Amino acid sequence: MNKSILFYGLLLLLFSSCKEGCQDCVGDGNYPTKAIVFYINDTDDWIISESVCDRDIAAGDTLIITFDDVLGVKPSVDAFPTSVFYCSKMQYKEGLTCEDGINNIQFYEDRKEVEPLVFEFTFRFTEEKKMQSEVCD
Repeated sequence: MNKSILFYGLLLLLFSSCKEGCQDCVGDGNYPTKAIVFYINDTDDWIISESVCDRDIAAGDTLIITFDDVLGVKPSVDAFPTSVFYCSKMQYKEGLTCEDGINNIQFYEDRKEVEPLVFEFTFRFTEEKKMQSEVCD
């Protein structure tokens, strides 16, 4: 009898630890995640061209991309897979140089988790970043 009480007590403890605040209690690696990304063109007169989605961001404009899907790894503001932002090949159009900083979440500013697994990120294209960009592959 004591073994069955101990077994049920451990089972109850295991399930109660997953009751609140656990996004992946079943351990299947599914984290429903949302993100809003603001790509701001703060250059004086460069057009930022997004080649995969065929969009342009004029100087002074903002492109907003949303992500609403399941990730296999729990993301954070400092460890978010930028590869899921499907429109992520950006170049300074007339110079044909690419902005590789968009592939590293550390180069995004205003990284916020506004709710559990709901994020906001901002990437700003600037004249300084343009000067450091390199010819696209």
